[in-house]
Amino acid sequence: MIDLTPACQRTAEVLMNVTDAQLNGRTPCQKLSLRDLVGHVGGLALAFTAAAKKEFGELTDTPPVEGAPLDDDWRTAYPRRLAELARAWGEPAAWEGMSRAGGVDFPGEMAGIVALTEVVIHGWDLAAASGQDYNVDPATLDAVLPHVTAIAAEGPVRGTVRASGACRRRRAHTGPGHWADGTRPGATLSADWTVWTPSSPCARLRTTRTGRARTRAA
Repeated sequence: MIDLTPACQRTAEVLMNVTDAQLNGRTPCQKLSLRDLVGHVGGLALAFTAAAKKEFGELTDTPPVEGAPLDDDWRTAYPRRLAELARAWGEPAAWEGMSRAGGVDFPGEMAGIVALTEVVIHGWDLAAASGQDYNVDPATLDAVLPHVTAIAAEGPVRGTVRASGACRRRRAHTGPGHWADGTRPGATLSADWTVWTPSSPCARLRTTRTGRARTRAA
C-alpha cells in the first residue's frame, strides 16, 4: 500500500495557484489547454476515488470527458477531491481484489499505482504549464518511476498513452543518474514533450540525487 497524500497535496497546491489568466494557455498534453487539464485532474480524482471504494458505475465505466466546463469553485472543490482520493487509497481494501477505471478492469494494486502516477504526472503538467515547481518526495518517486519507466521502455509514444490512463503525446525516457541513495543508475526521469513549443524551450521533469523533482528548462 502506498500513501498518495504527499502527491495529492502537492498537486492540489499547484492547482490552487493557477491563475485565471493562465487557463487558456497550452500544456504538455496535446490538445488540452490548462483549463482542460485542470478539469481532467478534477475528474480523475473522482474516478479513482470511486475505483478505490469499488463503487463501480458511470465514474469508473467511462473514459474522461475532455473540455467540460470547470466547476465554479474548482480551486477549492478539486483540492478536496484530491484529498478524498488520498484518503480512499489509504484504506487497505482499496488495494485488494479487482478495480476499474475508464472502463478497464485491473487489480486494485495496479489501479492504485495508476492513480498515483496520474496525480504526479498531471501535477507536473500543471506546474510546467503555469511556471511552478513540482517536487516529488522519495517514497512517491520510488513508487511511480517503475511504472513510467515501463512505459518509456516501449519507446517514443505518439498518440494516446493508454498504459497510464493519460491522454498525451510525448516521449518519455530515463537518463543517466542515481536514486537518492546514489546506488542505482537510471533514476533520472525526464519527459521530452513533442508538443510543447510556443516561445518556451522544451520542459523536463528531472529527479535529483535527493529524490526531488522539478520543472526546468532544457
